[in-house]
Amino acid sequence: MGWRLAALGKCEEGLPSLSFREILRRVAPLIRPYAKYVYAAAAATVLRLLLNLAIPVLMGLLIDSAMGGSFGELTSLSLVFLGCAAAYWWVGYARAYFMIVAGQSLVRDLRAALLDKLLRARIEVLSKEEVGRLVSRVMNDVDVIGDAFTGGLIDAVADAITMVGALAVMVTISSRLTLVVLPLLPAVLLINYHLAAKARKTFRMARKAVAKVTAKVEQEVSGAAVVKTYVRRRDINEREFEEVSKESVSLNVEAAKVVSSVDLLMSVMRALGIAAILYVGGVLVLGGEMTVGTIVAFYGYLSMFFRPLQTLAMFFNSIQSALAAAERVTELLKAEEEEGGALRSPVKGYVELRNVHFGYERNLPVIKGVSLEVKPGELVAIVGPTGSGKSTLAKLLLRFYDPWSGEILLDGRRVDEYDLSYLRRVIAYVPQEPAVISGKVYDNLVA
Repeated sequence: MGWRLAALGKCEEGLPSLSFREILRRVAPLIRPYAKYVYAAAAATVLRLLLNLAIPVLMGLLIDSAMGGSFGELTSLSLVFLGCAAAYWWVGYARAYFMIVAGQSLVRDLRAALLDKLLRARIEVLSKEEVGRLVSRVMNDVDVIGDAFTGGLIDAVADAITMVGALAVMVTISSRLTLVVLPLLPAVLLINYHLAAKARKTFRMARKAVAKVTAKVEQEVSGAAVVKTYVRRRDINEREFEEVSKESVSLNVEAAKVVSSVDLLMSVMRALGIAAILYVGGVLVLGGEMTVGTIVAFYGYLSMFFRPLQTLAMFFNSIQSALAAAERVTELLKAEEEEGGALRSPVKGYVELRNVHFGYERNLPVIKGVSLEVKPGELVAIVGPTGSGKSTLAKLLLRFYDPWSGEILLDGRRVDEYDLSYLRRVIAYVPQEPAVISGKVYDNLVA
């Protein structure tokens, strides 16, 4: 159940607007390179399921054999039981290995693809999103997708098959005992559905509270000099931080209480079921209609039947978050990329702007009909108030943005004819807020 709670806790708020089929169509190509690992994990899951279904029967036969069978029969059944148990754990190890390889490989490639897309995407596309949300796509959303579309779906299918298989064996062993515990099923489904929905809502509120704490910390650190200068402002900030921290703690505790409630109520339901089969089964044993081994085997299948109900309820809620994450990631992967020409001729440095118009938002122009000419070797300073478009001219020359109208030329050729990487390599650009990239000083200067 861990991945389901992770999906509820990590993913951003929102349900997918695309259909499940459309999202799966977009995600399938990303999973396809690791299909062999997914198939291997699925095969191991089926084998593990069959072994799991066999173990309670063998346990019941062992008990009946110990109470009235021969030594040879007891020895043979013990060896078979040990073999099944060993195979069960070995297959479980192989299944976990294949799921981890598939999931982590998908996460690695998805993050690499997203980072590559972010580096190639047009600046105006990226500027419409908050940096924190883009980071969330690369980190949290990808984690949820890796878990859900590899192990999550396999686990959900395995849980469903386990329930059906356990119920079928329970009916085969004793239809009377099955009828005794089946009335608990509607109550279990209602409890899980209600609490899983409540858990998702609580986790969503907790995520918002954590986001507030993160934003507050970022604000305090970035404005540390101002906060230290004004003592009253510092006191106010400390109170505000304490308030959002308390809210975060309270909501996370509430989320944990909801999840614990699921476990508690499921334990109560299982206890009621066990009490019922022990009482009715005990009456049948006393009447000679059933053996002790049969009751033990039935108990094993009862636990096997109830356990998936809890995880499936969480799955149906958290899969919505996983699908929403997949939609956001695939939308980002479809973001428009920068396009350049093929020109890589030597540059002398003759720059010309002809009646250039541009703005960051439609109907709000920053540059209106600018024309200028800078010859090779000239030193030109562009002076103006803040927000007049000085830095914007440099960004247009580097093609971070394209003008609405007009032309920008370098050595008589439009800048969109040049290869983008070559164009930016031949122009030295020092931004107002320089970013220092981790690594050597040399790499920051010449990379």
